[in-house]
Order: sequence, then structure tokens, then C-alpha cells
Amino acid sequence: MITRTKPVVVVEAQKGGIGKSTLARIALGWHIRENENPILLDTDPKNPDVAVIYAEDINNVAETHKGRGCDIHLINMVEGDKDDRSMARATFTDIIAENPDRPIIVNTPARNSAVADLGRLYEQIDPEQLITLFLVDDDEQAAVLLDVFLNEMPYGKICIVKNEKFGKISDYENFFGKTQIGKIFAESHAVASLKEIHKDIMNKVKNDFVGFNEIADTLTFGQKLMLNYDEGFKAYNAAIANAKPVADIIARRNSTE
Repeated sequence: MITRTKPVVVVEAQKGGIGKSTLARIALGWHIRENENPILLDTDPKNPDVAVIYAEDINNVAETHKGRGCDIHLINMVEGDKDDRSMARATFTDIIAENPDRPIIVNTPARNSAVADLGRLYEQIDPEQLITLFLVDDDEQAAVLLDVFLNEMPYGKICIVKNEKFGKISDYENFFGKTQIGKIFAESHAVASLKEIHKDIMNKVKNDFVGFNEIADTLTFGQKLMLNYDEGFKAYNAAIANAKPVADIIARRNSTE
């Protein structure tokens, strides 16, 4: 077993485009603010949007890169031949094993096919220090994909993160919240909510009639990092605190089937 003193936080979602990268940026930003020198493992280099935010040079994001307040590793876990994938898995495991005192944020591909391969790697990690944050919107399909995920990744702890950008909490409760798995997470209190963190800057764009890029260009990196991230940081810390053992969630699910 890989023993650790700092967590490995895996950011997952039922599909692309529902805020996975936003939550990964928030998680990384929190640990940077805490001066914990975190590591980002971006396992989908085709779309390394989290890595780009923190890279010193956004035009030169290398496979291993020293970023602003963190280290960045791009590891392609889903493409290439058998040897390529084997080498990627070894690199992934080595980074986690060799940095037990640094928080590690894993930004995963929005592809269910990657879950099984990654799950076998997560099995080696101290379950007390492995936390999955699974983003959902108000789609009932989220429950189906979450069930699949739990079967492939029955390790560590998990918390559902409801993205309020896609609708009111009442919408969430009317769909995913009424499913069997949704009810189990609610009863286990393994739930947190992520609010739209860019609200302030978008209001400034609207009220001052200036473009987003014009505002962003006037900010330091630190200001960009802190820009209305307080709500995001609250959501992140609530999710970490509320995470429950995956084995307990699965046991409750199986007992109701």
C-alpha cells in the first residue's frame, strides 16, 4: 500500500462540460494558497485546460512542468499502444508514491473507459488519503454513470458535488436526487454544492461594458487565483469533509437492491 500524509484528490464527472476542470482548478488553487506545493496530474493531455491555467508559459506546457506554486504532469492514460499505457501507469503510480507529503490533484478524462485502468492504480493508495469528488448536474443519467463508476472504483472515499451552475438545487433534487443512489448519498451526507464562481467578474463585464480579457489582463496571477474563489474553496473543503468510504456507499446500495 502507498502510505501518504496528504490526500490524492480525484476529480471525476459523469460527462464533459459540467465543471470538472473548474473544480480541479479550485482544488489546486486551495492547496497553492495554503503553501502546500501541490501536484497536478492531468491525465487527459488532449485537453489540458487545468495545466494551462497554472503553467508559467501557457504556450509551452511540457509533460513535466514547474507551474506557479505547483508541479504539473501531463500523463496520457487513455491513448497509445500497450507499452505507452503501461509506462503512463507506472509514472502515475511513481509520482504518487514518491510525494507522500504533497497534495495531488488528479484531473481525469471525461471518458468512462479510463475509469477501470485508473481504478486499479488507486487500489494501491491508502484509502484514508484517496478522495474522489464526483460532479453531477440535474440529469438522471448521472445516477447510471455513478453506479458504473462505483463498480470500477470501489476504493477510498467519495463525495458528490452538485454544480449549481446548471440549475437550482430543487432541479437537482427532482432528478438525480430522487434516484436510489442519489438518496443514498444524501442520507450519508456525502454531498456538497459548487456555486458559479465567476459571477463577480461577469457582473463587472456587464456593468462596465468591458471584455473579460481586458479585465483578466489587468490582474496579477494571485488576483486571478483569488477572484471570487472563496465560494469555490468553501465547496471544496465541504466536499473533502463530507467524503464517505466508497465501501460503505456500495454496501448501502447493495442492501437496497
